[in-house]
Amino acid sequence: MFKFNNKIDSQKRHLYTFLLIMVSSAFIRILFIYYTSVYDMQHDAGTPYENYGHLGYISYLMNHLHLPDFDVREAFQFWHPPLHHTISAIFLSLIWKLFPGQVGNYEALQLLPFLYMTVCIWVIWKTLQLWNIQGKTLCFLTLLIAFHPTFITLSGSINSDALCTMFTFLAIYFALLWYRTPGYGLMIASALSVGLGMSSKGSAAMAAFPIAFLFLVKLIKEKGKVIPQLLVFAIISLPLGLWWYVRNYIAFGVPLNYIYYMSTDTVGYLADIPLWRRIFDFDPRFFSYTNTYLQFEGRFTDVNPIIGLLKTAVFGQWRFNYSPYIKPFAYILLFVWIALTMIALLGVPSFLLKNKEKRIENISVIILFVVQFASYYSFCLNYPFVWTMDFRYAIPLLLCQLLLIGEAVKSRTRLAKGTGYLCMAFTGLTVICFLLLGFTSF
Repeated sequence: MFKFNNKIDSQKRHLYTFLLIMVSSAFIRILFIYYTSVYDMQHDAGTPYENYGHLGYISYLMNHLHLPDFDVREAFQFWHPPLHHTISAIFLSLIWKLFPGQVGNYEALQLLPFLYMTVCIWVIWKTLQLWNIQGKTLCFLTLLIAFHPTFITLSGSINSDALCTMFTFLAIYFALLWYRTPGYGLMIASALSVGLGMSSKGSAAMAAFPIAFLFLVKLIKEKGKVIPQLLVFAIISLPLGLWWYVRNYIAFGVPLNYIYYMSTDTVGYLADIPLWRRIFDFDPRFFSYTNTYLQFEGRFTDVNPIIGLLKTAVFGQWRFNYSPYIKPFAYILLFVWIALTMIALLGVPSFLLKNKEKRIENISVIILFVVQFASYYSFCLNYPFVWTMDFRYAIPLLLCQLLLIGEAVKSRTRLAKGTGYLCMAFTGLTVICFLLLGFTSF
């Protein structure tokens, strides 16, 4: 009787703590949206007044009411799958009916990624609990994800990153639940998430690798009994995920793996950098105070994809140097993040070897990590520009890192305490940086 009540009380505490963190996080993310427009700290936003960029893509769909009827390579960013842009066009049309003639209506587009990232935080919180992460550890890891700078900036980003990220995490979460209790409902939910994610952005396909591993193991364990469910997954996810790419290939000859290649005259072109430097150059001066943010030019232009990943996980491609007051906090924030990354690496051995009950799920997480990291690294080397070294191309790594931190601190009391302080420091420094960014820069 008392154990049952204690369990209920524990669940309530977890929920209340989560809601408090969510509300606090939402305030910072809304504040960021308030002081940035659809042109500030955006990736390839373009303009709504011509077929250029994400705003142009959304406006085209809103005005023409059909998909591009030309080679999508002819208009910048129009090659992206249209789900996010279609939702945005429908939403913007409704806003225009409510507020006709308002120039600022485009700013309402930032509400959609805010909602997507809110769902992401909830899904990651639920996923952490599948590994029995509880108490203070769950609280600190929730703080880390809810106030992560990437999630704050994506909350105001009008491109398809936020929607793709949401569906990627949903696909993995539903697949993990399905592995524990197979059923058509969870299978369909995971299939829809994968398909809709790829209809938002092709990188959602990364979720298919750990999911396929879970399916294969369950197929062997159940001796083929789940084959009908796997067929349902394929019937739903493949058409949803591939239709856009097949359409453009048949109609306009666009390669299925088409990626826009920037001009080699662009600042930050790295093709002349030796491969050994790009892989092995970890000169400490890349982490000097002067080079806090991602460097696109100069003597210490960032060339190493791992260094780029660490910097952009905190700052993206943006330089928070609009105000001299931000940089000291930003510099400390970078090293707090590096420390948290090192703690995650400590959790890898026990994550793979000790927890026999969840070994299959753990291996699926490592598969996600390996595939996502390999994809990111390959992208950086095959498209040798500084801008390709961006954490937004590897966001699923964040889930892997949180789970590995949870594993690392499980039986290490002192490390758990220190990690808690680091998570609180990370949260506080992030809040300070974004408050100063808003009050001093826009």
